[in-house]
Amino acid sequence: IGVFLVLPYVNIVVMSFRVPTTGAPYAPGFTIGNYFRIVSDPYFLGVLADTVQLRLMTAAICLVLRHPVA
Repeated sequence: IGVFLVLPYVNIVVMSFRVPTTGAPYAPGFTIGNYFRIVSDPYFLGVLADTVQLRLMTAAICLVLRHPVA
């Protein structure tokens, strides 16, 4: 059962280093350019900032709501 849980995550990590192409799912070879694009593209930086903001707001709400329940 561990294979069914771990293998998809390993596949995602490997695919994140592959080069996308239009004719096939991925071109041969590996690159870290996908990760450079995340930190250099304003769109992806905005999405990352929104994600961090949502995470912080959710954590704050959970901290406030846990005291009456406890």
